[in-house]
Amino acid sequence: MNWRKERPHVPTRLNDIGVKEEEIREIASKTLEITRLIRNNPRVPNVRDFEKLLREAL
Repeated sequence: MNWRKERPHVPTRLNDIGVKEEEIREIASKTLEITRLIRNNPRVPNVRDFEKLLREAL
């Protein structure tokens, strides 16, 4: 059995699920509005940091 042939495709990049470069700023801005995602973060996040992270995952 070849597990690679039978394993379903699992997206590993944001562009695998349809995210486009021009959507990065909006996604980053909206992420900052979700306080439960960032309240326990020891670093204070900002839009620029989120944009960088998202571009690296694109």
